Amino acid sequence: MKIVYLSTCINPKYFFQGDKPDKKALNPSGQNFHWNLMHALKEIVPIEAVSVPPLSPYLTNKKEIEAHEEKVDDITFHYVKVSYSKTYKFFKLRKNIRKTIKKVIEPDDIIIYDGLNRPATFAVTNYFRKNRKVMLLTDDPSNLTYGGKRYARSLKNKYLYVRNVIALTDNLLKLTPFAKRKLVIEGIMSENPYTYEPNQYSPYIFLGGALFHRYGVDTLVNAFLELNHPNLNLVIAGQGDLVNNMRAYSTKYHHIHFLGLINHDYSLKLEAGALFNVNPRPLYEHVDKSSVPSKVIECASANRPLITTKSPIITQLFQNHLYYFEGDDLMSIKNGLEKLVNTSETELENKGKELKKAVESRLSPHKVATKILDFLRQ
Repeated sequence: MKIVYLSTCINPKYFFQGDKPDKKALNPSGQNFHWNLMHALKEIVPIEAVSVPPLSPYLTNKKEIEAHEEKVDDITFHYVKVSYSKTYKFFKLRKNIRKTIKKVIEPDDIIIYDGLNRPATFAVTNYFRKNRKVMLLTDDPSNLTYGGKRYARSLKNKYLYVRNVIALTDNLLKLTPFAKRKLVIEGIMSENPYTYEPNQYSPYIFLGGALFHRYGVDTLVNAFLELNHPNLNLVIAGQGDLVNNMRAYSTKYHHIHFLGLINHDYSLKLEAGALFNVNPRPLYEHVDKSSVPSKVIECASANRPLITTKSPIITQLFQNHLYYFEGDDLMSIKNGLEKLVNTSETELENKGKELKKAVESRLSPHKVATKILDFLRQ
């Protein structure tokens, strides 16, 4: 048995290409999740990756990407042809996805596919009936920043045909009411190889991720500017609608550093070197039930403390192993930052180790991969 893993995940050297002016750069959270999960699974079972590469202006100036293959870290990636042509998208893309899968699949193989990607979902949901198919659902499509209501509605209609699903929350399982076999995995932890060492930004607070107003990024910056700690830096990395604002802050204030979109390895290094990491994202009930905060899980591997806004799922998963803001308004963020800046290094170090140990006990790559394989073999 092997796993045919269908997603939009690509070789990170193509995905992370540094800071570019395009405001529609892709959110790397999905890329990181699928990359981490594939690598965890490949340590136990053979993997063939079938990828529908994102055709974004941020990644390429081409109007299409031809089908090709490459081997990355012992995983063969089979890239399906993609094109801006509407005719190709609606009449050929799904057929080519199926054709690519047929080249590598055998009768006892299992297909895991990304349920948030419409071409992938439409290509396999009602096909490959002789193989077990498992949909991987990492969020409610209604929460996506792209696609719109029609995109979400068409996906949810397909979910009615899903019989095997792996989801990140119990609430997401409600989107597949007729699934016979269900599993919740909550997320997967990144392996962070770095230790706490000073760098050119030290001492600093680090925020990496999607840069949108609704994620509290500008609230964090304004709260930081009200602190009276002239030697403390704020380092921000990522992409989103606030890119130009972050560039302006970085130009105007010597202690704010905006790095743009950086590769995952460098992000891990910055998380490990931070005085503490921060997640200022306001969380709302409809989002909380369907979305696991992947950035919180990633930061947990850094051996450094994290301060975050509260949500039911965060408090359930991480309990008192985190520091919490009292609210998501400017004053709450400022007070939370101030408290940690004045906390002893010994306490910060211990809190970081405590967080990593707590999350590792349930979301380490090996534990998650083993849980999934046990589910697949039932």
